Amino acid sequence: MRFICLFAVLLGSAQAAEHRELAAFLEDHLIESNAPSGAAAAMVDGNIVWTWASGYADIANREKATPTTAYSIASVTKPVTAAAILQLVEKGRIDIDAPANRFLASPLSSAYGDSEQITVRMLLNHTSGLPRHYKFYYSDDQAPLGDGDFIERYGQALLPPGQAFDYSNAGYGVLERIIEHVSGLGYEEYLRARIYEKAGMERAFIPPVEAPRGPEATRYRHYDEPVPFYDFDHRGASSMYASVTDLLNFANSLMVTGDRPGLLSAASATQMWPTTKEEDSYGLGFAVWNKDGETIAHHAGGMPGVSARLMFVPRTRTAVVFLMNTGGDSWDPTVRILREFQPELFLDEAPANAVLLEGSWRGRINLDSETAVPLEMRFTDRGWFGGGTISTQPLFHAPLFETSRGATGLMLRHAELSISEAADYPHGLRFMLMPEGDLLRGYVSAQERPTRGRIGNAVSFPIVLERVAASPEAGNQSE
Repeated sequence: MRFICLFAVLLGSAQAAEHRELAAFLEDHLIESNAPSGAAAAMVDGNIVWTWASGYADIANREKATPTTAYSIASVTKPVTAAAILQLVEKGRIDIDAPANRFLASPLSSAYGDSEQITVRMLLNHTSGLPRHYKFYYSDDQAPLGDGDFIERYGQALLPPGQAFDYSNAGYGVLERIIEHVSGLGYEEYLRARIYEKAGMERAFIPPVEAPRGPEATRYRHYDEPVPFYDFDHRGASSMYASVTDLLNFANSLMVTGDRPGLLSAASATQMWPTTKEEDSYGLGFAVWNKDGETIAHHAGGMPGVSARLMFVPRTRTAVVFLMNTGGDSWDPTVRILREFQPELFLDEAPANAVLLEGSWRGRINLDSETAVPLEMRFTDRGWFGGGTISTQPLFHAPLFETSRGATGLMLRHAELSISEAADYPHGLRFMLMPEGDLLRGYVSAQERPTRGRIGNAVSFPIVLERVAASPEAGNQSE
């Protein structure tokens, strides 16, 4: 049995069916991460087209996760802080290339002498020389340091300003204080008035200053071990709670096109994810992934009880987000979601044999010498399984993968074989396929899906499929 309550909140039953394999992948990821819950969502061309949530946001209160549950998002706070700074730059309140001390009540210092070399831009892109810093103040600890004490204690550049990238929460703690000093508003007050409301971030808030504006997810160290509440002296780096729909709306408010208003002008927003020939870089508040010439902006967040990632493609206004209320990997699930909704970005990752599989196939799974199960499979020209059936059981689309020995693999998590050997455990189907002209041979494994605290099982059966010729009518319709 699976030791998690699984359920999904989706935008309609048709949508749920279309993306069942994606949902099953994410559910398995929660189990493998020992996470109580997770939520995810996708936006295409500026419209939210898919949402998902599974598990318990709060186990003790049996509160189920939904796409509107606010999760702690850790460092995904940084792009929001960066957007607030750039708003003040646009208003002429801040000069981004001026010394940061000009906009602070308490000055920064530098182990290299002149602290006036530290600019606001350097704080945004982690080149200020301020060092690594993360300081958690748990509920039974003392209160976080005040503004002056924080900068006096931690606001010193320990590397030469402007000469090296060194990811620093302290830098974003300083940016938080610049927002307050320049605007005359508290950090969370500014975000509420100038960011949340304009971007449509209805559930976002900063604890403990602000009260939650809806259900929130408890942070857990493990599945049923909650993390005591903690605060920071760098709220501008790590403190926000937000839902998956909040974060999609935030991304959409930055991907300005034409006359559509956003949080920033297009010129300011694109500074956050500058085009670069480097594969990985950091702009102003966002990491930048140059995937074969396509600019993808993203940011991750991780700390006790938190795993979060926002990722979007500005050119197509496609955005995806994945959140969990425990620590763990956020890259693989987020990229898997992006691959679902913008598959053309991943054509280079299709298996070498994928082109040989393109089309429809029909055959059988041989369970033993006397029993066979009908199998139909369809493959696209983009390295994807396009759907099919086992007997009368529908199979849903999923990406192919290539093994080190040249076979083409396919994992269908939302499919099972009705066989006695696998009747006592929930399983998915893992295919290994080798094309031989108009034959497709290999095997399928009834592979146990992740469960808590036990090693899974797998039993395998041979398959033989023959290529199904396209009908002349189908060919004429496609012309």
